[in-house]
Amino acid sequence: MRRGWRRRSLGEGTPWLWLVVGVVIAGAVTLAVVLVASSGKGAVSGEPPPGPYALPGPYAAGVTTLDLAGGPVDVWYPIDRATAVGHPRVAYDLRSWFPPDLAARVPVGMSFTTDAYGGVAASKHGPFPLVLFASGLYSFRDQSTFLTSWLASWGFVVASPEFSTDLTQFFSDLGGTNSAHHTSDYQVLLDTETLVLHDSAAGTGLLANLVRPGMVGIVGHSLGGLDAIQFAGRSDVAVYVSLAGGSVPPPADLPAKPSLFMTGSEDQDVNPAWVKATYDAAPSPKKFVSLPTAGHLAFTDLCLINPGHGGVAAIGAALNLRLPAGAPFVGR
Repeated sequence: MRRGWRRRSLGEGTPWLWLVVGVVIAGAVTLAVVLVASSGKGAVSGEPPPGPYALPGPYAAGVTTLDLAGGPVDVWYPIDRATAVGHPRVAYDLRSWFPPDLAARVPVGMSFTTDAYGGVAASKHGPFPLVLFASGLYSFRDQSTFLTSWLASWGFVVASPEFSTDLTQFFSDLGGTNSAHHTSDYQVLLDTETLVLHDSAAGTGLLANLVRPGMVGIVGHSLGGLDAIQFAGRSDVAVYVSLAGGSVPPPADLPAKPSLFMTGSEDQDVNPAWVKATYDAAPSPKKFVSLPTAGHLAFTDLCLINPGHGGVAAIGAALNLRLPAGAPFVGR
């Protein structure tokens, strides 16, 4: 039953662009339920949406890293669940993005074990649609592996590049070593799309013949949400998703593409009203979702790191630095 449904959704039946919207909603709402339950604040009103999207998809997620001139790109892709047996899940440590002198001050416990397996052969059921992921300002390419892995489990190849203004640059700016040159997020996303499509078409390596040529989707968080809106103006983008991303006034010339806008009702960094105003200005078809009790970082892994020991806010105390008000390490 599930296999037949998958073929219809990714093939000649339900358009895949609406599948990515449904999977993103389900993944974010499911994480919100987990976060609220673990915080002891009670249940979010409503449960994760019923149906197949409320659980991980029929695949497991593999992950590999490609190299752009400006930095690495992590790529999640579908693997057959039987293939994942015996392989460990990939973990990352936030300290990897810190300058060495600051990393030495950060306590252990800042690692996160993802739901993806490294270097495992891709499923032979492809090719699969490509989705680009744009991280937020001063964030990092792996910030939302809960979602990128979830998308891969539902039959997508997901590529997330490291932007010039990443977490490493954040701490470099604090140290007064800000670089004058940054490659635009738009160009990095374009280069990422080109790189992944090239590796697939080359017919060698883990991504050989894995990506379906043609239209792509894009998902972005915070400033990455605005990046997604801008990038969706390209003719080869079928659908875009903005997570906690919006502005007043809204961006000019919002793309006439199917879209999803999501916000957290308690976001103190990007006002939910800004996201709603941007959604209101967007052409149809579109969807808007507000997650009750969720904050700005509810669309990332960060709320799940170092639980019970101060979370990522413990980083600010350990560094003993005066951090900007919007930083995720100041205890908010």
